[in-house]
Amino acid sequence: MGGQWSCTGSSTVSTDRQSSLSLSTVKRCFNALQFDDDLAEELAPGCGGVQGLQAQLLRLQKAKTAQDNEEAVDEALMASVVHLVECDVPQSMTEEMGQQEYQARLHTAQAKVGRHGNDDA
Repeated sequence: MGGQWSCTGSSTVSTDRQSSLSLSTVKRCFNALQFDDDLAEELAPGCGGVQGLQAQLLRLQKAKTAQDNEEAVDEALMASVVHLVECDVPQSMTEEMGQQEYQARLHTAQAKVGRHGNDDA
């Protein structure tokens, strides 16, 4: 089968070839095809066969769903609190926060470019 697959710690299954599949795509593959333990182990070494791989994908999906739910609750709480609080924010604080956000995004973009540049070497 071409590449080495990894399915830990994210909501996608990625190969060493920099491609990835959503968990729903992988689930449809499991439903459409008959995988044996050898193939499952080749796709995701250390997963413990088909049942282990399915269990790991289910754990990842549940973790992603829990994270999404937590973020939705946080956003709803923030939206509720925003209506209760009213205050003036100094212009200097707004500018400083904007600069910090800009720097954070710039560093993230540079890190991504650096990572992708190293893969080609």
